[in-house]
Amino acid sequence: MSEPASFVAQTSASLTDSDPRLLPSHFTRDFATTLSGQIGVLGLGIVSSVLAARLLGPRGRGELAAIILWPTLLVFLFSMGNTQSIVFHTGRRGFGVSEIWTAALVMGVVLSACAVITGLWVIPMVLRQYSPETRHLALLFLAFVPLIWLTGIPTSLMQGRLEMGYFNLLRLICPAIYAAGLLVLYLLKRPLLLDALLLQALGFAVLDVYGFRLVSRNLKPRWVWNSKALRSLANFGWKTQLGSVASYVNQRLDQLLLTLFVPPHDLGFYVVAVTVSMSVGFFPQAAGIVTLATGSNSEPDQTRTVI
Repeated sequence: MSEPASFVAQTSASLTDSDPRLLPSHFTRDFATTLSGQIGVLGLGIVSSVLAARLLGPRGRGELAAIILWPTLLVFLFSMGNTQSIVFHTGRRGFGVSEIWTAALVMGVVLSACAVITGLWVIPMVLRQYSPETRHLALLFLAFVPLIWLTGIPTSLMQGRLEMGYFNLLRLICPAIYAAGLLVLYLLKRPLLLDALLLQALGFAVLDVYGFRLVSRNLKPRWVWNSKALRSLANFGWKTQLGSVASYVNQRLDQLLLTLFVPPHDLGFYVVAVTVSMSVGFFPQAAGIVTLATGSNSEPDQTRTVI
């Protein structure tokens, strides 16, 4: 047997002995599941964007985008790379699920509070060209930041445990509720920004409740405080955050800047066009999600094979 073939055979045997979920066939299955979930999320996003534009008109769609963009930016900036960090630590099993769960909840409470406090100062300033009603709605949506932040905990735990079916189910909850709600509003002819925002909040709340119940039932975490787990989550998270910021800014900087310089009407047209055009990125995103989860559950020498 040639050396490359021998290496592949040895690696496959090692994967089989360590964890059957890391077999190439399981990776392919997880990738197919995640790819389907990614297509579903993007498809629902496109439907929602078009429905929102039809329901609210170009100006209302632009105001909705401005209201949502800045609070979600603050969630991301104060996330400290929590999703990647939870996935990595859950897969590596250096700490127990209960320790990771407790540390993640503490981070969520503290960092989401920081995001809300920052938003109270930033949002009125960046949306000063918008109507007072729009600014008030943006501050209202800011109150839902903790709900948004906490959605990353159950989804990341499921991803870290290679429960990709549950992971993708959780990811579909928010966009599905939002799209279905917008369709109802469109049929009822209720073009209200407040209703659209409350639909978003409802999706986050349902995801949190179902996600936490799912984690409680499947992983049975308890409150176990470990300061080392918290430091490890934060230390790994801020390093990945640096790379994630560049990617996020590349995807969202145009819309964030447009909220400062163009009227809502023009922003509304732009957001719909960008939502449709971004659908081409679903394949590499799905591959990255599965690779991170599988690599985190592999031994160091096996991780190179996964990648």
